[in-house]
Amino acid sequence: MANNSFRVISLWSTEVSNFNQSTKSNIWGLGDLIRGTFQLYQICRKHNFSFDLDFKNHPISQIMIERPEQKYEYASKVNFHLFLNTLEMEKFVLKAAREEKKELFIMTNGCLPLSSVYANQFKIFINRYFQLKSEYQKLLENSLPSPKSYEVLHIRLGDDYLIDKKNLITKSIKKVLKSNINRNTILISDSIYLKNYAKFKFSVRTLSTQPTHFGLKIDAKRTFDNYLEFNILRGANNIKTFSNYSWISGFVYIPSIIYGIPLRNLKDKKKIKIIIYKLNIFRYKLINLIRKFRRILIYK
Repeated sequence: MANNSFRVISLWSTEVSNFNQSTKSNIWGLGDLIRGTFQLYQICRKHNFSFDLDFKNHPISQIMIERPEQKYEYASKVNFHLFLNTLEMEKFVLKAAREEKKELFIMTNGCLPLSSVYANQFKIFINRYFQLKSEYQKLLENSLPSPKSYEVLHIRLGDDYLIDKKNLITKSIKKVLKSNINRNTILISDSIYLKNYAKFKFSVRTLSTQPTHFGLKIDAKRTFDNYLEFNILRGANNIKTFSNYSWISGFVYIPSIIYGIPLRNLKDKKKIKIIIYKLNIFRYKLINLIRKFRRILIYK
């Protein structure tokens, strides 16, 4: 059932029709949008559908060369699609193809897990679209680290730090900094306070970038800052990441998959180990108690 004239267009926008948005909710970052585009690309490759990317209604268009061959007409506000898994996304795309639509415009952050089957092809695809305007290309070249051999320590503290400007460095964060900083480390974080603290305390290299949500309507300077950090990540020898959230940030997970960069999660698992240890002790005591109880019953 291949509809080879069918085309899927991954849309990027800061405004959606089906969700209420605020500075703290329903905001999708660069990693999220690339993940959704990557998975759509994989589905289209699998079923021989044409595929395109359109971000003319997203802030990243401020720093990228315009693609005049794209003549798509659609409303500036689009529906944002959430999927439980890749199979659900694939069924959605195939349903549109069966309905003999010529084009499917879709904005999504994708889902987990990710497959790296088409990673090399997608890397070529996305690099064709990420063509910086000349002034930003020069700025990027001047901003990339020297020497080029480095590792990234990425610490995501969350919206309390990014939006509310919380200023607190916990013991666990101090431990992460102390154990994972060397002369080849570049620190990337969503907290300016943390970057300044680490730079003063551990002399770590940081970027003079302004952390922000990439899904908001931001100016060209902040858009470039975000894109610069993404390029620092994709050029790293390896990435170490720590997040206050229970999941790994898509901002580091996506480049690790697409560009094949080793990624290590530094999330403190001591508490989990302690819980498992105590559960094992409880299990051992319970088994012994049952055995003693059985002996008593037998001897009676």
